[in-house]
Amino acid sequence: MKRIASLFACLLLSASIAAAFILDHEVTPDNAKDRKWSVSVLDTGETSVFTFFIPFEGGVLPEGTAAGLSVSDGTQLVSRAMLQLQTADDRTFFRFSVGNRFLAHSEFSLTKIHIPHPSGDTYWANLKRFAEARKKESP
Repeated sequence: MKRIASLFACLLLSASIAAAFILDHEVTPDNAKDRKWSVSVLDTGETSVFTFFIPFEGGVLPEGTAAGLSVSDGTQLVSRAMLQLQTADDRTFFRFSVGNRFLAHSEFSLTKIHIPHPSGDTYWANLKRFAEARKKESP
């Protein structure tokens, strides 16, 4: 009987852990448009300025949504920050700059937690991919 109770407890624990998963989605220059994202990159020499245009109804982040930036040199975290949604000309966006030497190991992320369910989605983008795609587009 103890074995059955133990097995049942393990099943319940496994089910609750499975329900709390956050799915991971990589956003690339090729699939950004599928998500209705538009990204601009301005290389200023030492740094690149990124603007991630992401549509949000009413110009506000939905409850349970947060955006962040992680900057790394490949071995150590250099900086991590939460980003504030900005609006201009009826468009919503996140804008930030990153030193070009850190692009390969730096990411923009947007996480949406599905309330009240303990699950969600994280969309992340490697900044170097977007900077390289921008260079290919420029004459």
